[in-house]
Amino acid sequence: MIISCTVCQRTFTLDSVRAHGVKQAKCVCGATIVLRDPVNRTKFGKYYLQERLAAGGMGEVLLAKSVGVEGFERDLAIKKILPHLSRDRDFINMLVKEAKLTVLLHHPNIVQVYDLDKEGDEYYIAMEYVPSVNLSMLLVHCADTDQTIPVPVAVSVALQMLQGLSYAHTLKSADGQPMNILHRDITPQNILITKEGWVKITDFGIAKAKNEISTTQPGTIRGKLGYVAPEQLRTKTADQRVDIFSAGIVLWETLAQRRLFKGEDEVDTLGKIVDAKIPNLCKLREDISPQLNAVIQRALARDPDARPISAAAFHDELLAAIQPATGNDYLKESRQFLEAQSTLFKQHQPEVKNNETPTLAIAGTKTSNQGIIAITKLTVPAPHPKRRLVLASLAILLLAAAALVWWKVIKPKPIIQPALTVQEVQAAIDAANESILKCYTEKITANLNPSAQLVIAANGHITDVKLQPGAMSEISTCLNTTLKNIHLRAHPAAKFVVTIKLPQPQKPTVSSAPSNETAEVEHSTQKESQKPNNTPRPLRPLSPEEIQRGVVLRFAAISRCLSDLEQKSAPDTVIAHIVIQANGRVKTVKLTPKLASATVTKCLTKTLKRLRFRAGSKAVEANLPLHLQRYSPDK
Repeated sequence: MIISCTVCQRTFTLDSVRAHGVKQAKCVCGATIVLRDPVNRTKFGKYYLQERLAAGGMGEVLLAKSVGVEGFERDLAIKKILPHLSRDRDFINMLVKEAKLTVLLHHPNIVQVYDLDKEGDEYYIAMEYVPSVNLSMLLVHCADTDQTIPVPVAVSVALQMLQGLSYAHTLKSADGQPMNILHRDITPQNILITKEGWVKITDFGIAKAKNEISTTQPGTIRGKLGYVAPEQLRTKTADQRVDIFSAGIVLWETLAQRRLFKGEDEVDTLGKIVDAKIPNLCKLREDISPQLNAVIQRALARDPDARPISAAAFHDELLAAIQPATGNDYLKESRQFLEAQSTLFKQHQPEVKNNETPTLAIAGTKTSNQGIIAITKLTVPAPHPKRRLVLASLAILLLAAAALVWWKVIKPKPIIQPALTVQEVQAAIDAANESILKCYTEKITANLNPSAQLVIAANGHITDVKLQPGAMSEISTCLNTTLKNIHLRAHPAAKFVVTIKLPQPQKPTVSSAPSNETAEVEHSTQKESQKPNNTPRPLRPLSPEEIQRGVVLRFAAISRCLSDLEQKSAPDTVIAHIVIQANGRVKTVKLTPKLASATVTKCLTKTLKRLRFRAGSKAVEANLPLHLQRYSPDK
């Protein structure tokens, strides 16, 4: 920074680091320059504390500055750990262990942790400062101002939150081993939102250390009550689906603008979590589509295996539910809404002066009157033109390098849904055989050979139906309704057009008038047929077509399991050998070749064991070839 003496008009360069602790300096003209600090900064470790931002169960968060040479400054947040926690050795050991992991998290949707250090007896964490409000503040503000949070705002927040979770869940160490980083405290208070619509998750990993503190009272639950998953109450091992359930709660509450699991007391709240009964959002708001509600309901499933297999899968299902809109469309609408909430952001932003350099005054000069003469000039020198060019070029190179690292290394790889096939669609139509046949009337001839051209959207919904031949027009309404009620799995194409065969109309049974000779025999046969027949109908074994049809109905879940396989080590085809019992349930599942990922193996086994078939005359075995579709990172 440049300072100017108002007595002799000389200017000097002030290095704020070297000037730290210096109260006054003397100008060459003899004037004494007094350095005063109106911000009343407090040095804390390597940083200067500015203002208190928040306080919580672990300590307080303060705005701080990191000061370097030549006037370099950087804002950051300091989280001071409470004194009694700093004395808890088990807690500090856990904090150090978690900090070593979370300092490796570099993602636009995660608050960066810079440092874990100790000043005196106090431990503190230095992290990125984000000028923002948390989601809880936004919910309270909208309730106070009688505003409804638009669907694009809630979904945009959820999409960015899931991107951050997906990155952390899949992060690997330098030797390629999964690091298994969980948040376990996804709540509205830990979701930061800037005025520009960007979202960052805070307290990553610190929440885990907090929940595992040795002074926790017996019988308490790890995680904030009302945002824990049902399996946590059953003391099951937590995995990434715990964060997915919490993220589902946050999205549901943002849309409903009320608490999901909030009882009259703690016991009532725990009961609501165990039951996991989720109200239908479509009944609370008319602007929420059934597809979006279905995705949220799945994320909040009581059974962890029924939820999306990963945060990335949850993210992709949300994108499919909002089509034809995109995530960027929703981000633009979110920015417009947040920019209109200027009073909220002004209310929660600290009043910190941008100029870190102490103010200056002159005292006791030879040529001035008694008292202090204020310095009127305090300017920042403009860089030399050549230096400015060099700095600009260097900045562009750094930005380009950062973008390349983000694109090639850090950017989460999307889960690629396999393409939809004609066989899958035909199997789904065949499964609805009875419903389609009910649409046929007596005028429909048996040799019609009906077919239909279907347009299937990316989310698996049939959006358009064209019937062939034209004689089907009189039953088109019934067939259109029946076919559009058939839902297929999501696929990567914007739309999939396919022509499929419809069930063939059955020939009416025509019987001639009985002769006199056979009338009596037929009459007696009718009487016998009217007698109750208690003989059970003989069962027939399952056919390959029936097995194929049952697998197609669960194909989306099977695809999600396989999407977690590593591209380099994954085989081209996985053969699933299943044994179906006579009662229609799958007894055993064997995968060939054996998969390296235990998580994928467990997911596939559970999914295939959920297949249900009709009862047959005997147990049957079947081999299911599951082909893996690979993707190119350059696309």
